[in-house]
Amino acid sequence: MRAFPSLTRALACVLALLCLVPAALAGATPDASIPPSITVTSESINADGRLLTVCAADRSPNKPKGENQSPQVTFTPVEGATNYVVLMFDTDANWLHMALWELTELSIAQGQYADKKIYVGPYPPGGGDHHYRIEVFALASTPDKTVGKMNASNNYEKIIKALDTAGGQPGNILLRGEITGLYKNKDNTAE
Repeated sequence: MRAFPSLTRALACVLALLCLVPAALAGATPDASIPPSITVTSESINADGRLLTVCAADRSPNKPKGENQSPQVTFTPVEGATNYVVLMFDTDANWLHMALWELTELSIAQGQYADKKIYVGPYPPGGGDHHYRIEVFALASTPDKTVGKMNASNNYEKIIKALDTAGGQPGNILLRGEITGLYKNKDNTAE
């Protein structure tokens, strides 16, 4: 009879853990199983981890306004990759700021992409830091489709799922890597 309270407590603990696992995975992304083994660097992120102000949007509410220069990004090659995708997300707002598809070069110069269909610099509201994650994906082949809307809130998981699908099959993402820069309204980071 005394074993039942212990068994009840053990079952309660197991059930509690089972309830916590879905909550913990709610923020997980489909690419979480793909190790971040591409080395990504950026001269547009200073030693303190701050994104340079010139990379910020050239509009309000930024004070000072930036120059909307796409960030400099360099990454290591991946054997078997036919192309790369570079995305920049404001992870605090789930906002897509940069989407470069079907790249073959391993380095992007600062300001190389001025088209606002490709890059729109950060322009967070007042308040604290926002995290701008620059993520590089090495792909085995061109995805069946690309999804994601520039300068808008996006479903990150849908973008990753689309990148990972080629020829109707998953597994197109070979490796990934990332670097994050911080930026907030009123930043004036020159170097």
